[in-house]
Amino acid sequence: MSQPDTFTGRIIAGKYAIKERIGAGGMGAVYRALHQQTGGDVAVKVLHGTAALDDHAVKRFQLEAQNAAQLRHANTIRVIDFGIDEGVFYLVMEHLVGHALNDLIARQGPFPWRRAVHITRQVLASLWEAHEHPRIIIHRDIKPANIFVLDQAGTRDHVKVLDFGIARSLAGTGAGTQGFIGTPYYMAPELWKGELVDARTDLYALGCVVFEMLAGAPPFVPPPSATEVLLPLLGMHCHDAPPRTVDAVAGIPPGLAAWVDRLLKKDRAERPPSAREALEELDRLAREADLGAAAREHARPPRVALQQDAAAPAPPPAPAAAVAPTEVAALEPGPAVT
Repeated sequence: MSQPDTFTGRIIAGKYAIKERIGAGGMGAVYRALHQQTGGDVAVKVLHGTAALDDHAVKRFQLEAQNAAQLRHANTIRVIDFGIDEGVFYLVMEHLVGHALNDLIARQGPFPWRRAVHITRQVLASLWEAHEHPRIIIHRDIKPANIFVLDQAGTRDHVKVLDFGIARSLAGTGAGTQGFIGTPYYMAPELWKGELVDARTDLYALGCVVFEMLAGAPPFVPPPSATEVLLPLLGMHCHDAPPRTVDAVAGIPPGLAAWVDRLLKKDRAERPPSAREALEELDRLAREADLGAAAREHARPPRVALQQDAAAPAPPPAPAAAVAPTEVAALEPGPAVT
């Protein structure tokens, strides 16, 4: 039997009443809490006791708060508060109700390309703000679990990018921009090699996510016979050519398939230079794909069978006796009730 959560029922910073745990990770847990002044729900992330004693974990937690607090885009989770209360490091964020993208892919399978484009362009918009912020914030862990999808009034599949916990600012934080860190299925070659990261590192990870939305699985998956995944994935991401998107996804417009393939280039110089340019190109290709589909539909000739039917003489009307009596009876008034 699991032990009761010691944080449930606690009040953090005198105003956040912890109601229930809604998520957990290696360093901490996330709770739904009631903001006692406003009466609204918030999400509160706290460090576990052991992590709170780890200087590296504390630094990472503080960086998440500092980086995310700089961002205001509607597709980035909003940070409300951060601090230390009786030795507990906490981060308060907006409370979201929806599904992580990895859960949606697992339940619903591959997405139609238009839905994948709709989700992708929102992630790119979030990254655009982060990458072009004066702090130049690189996420470094773009993956389906960090892309939250919710339905809002009038908006289906609204995206929030989560977890800037291993994000790095390239402008003046003192944090390193090198090192082996991330999620192996989505890590760019430069991350595997411990090289400097930049905006194109996030674009590679997003390419893996887009491929997974369209095909149902990431571009690189070790064989079932593999006893562990780390070394096979290192070789795949650094050396193996990814599957061509046009071959892996039936019915995808070739231009969009080539766009995904470009995100997955080993050499970052061959990827789009920025989230802004990647988004602008994606929008252009999606418009062209829609225009092409509309043009093909407009040019489609009428069905031959309908033309033949129109040219044939009209058949004689069916005799009245052919109408089923039950159908006629159903249209006739019933006897009067006296």
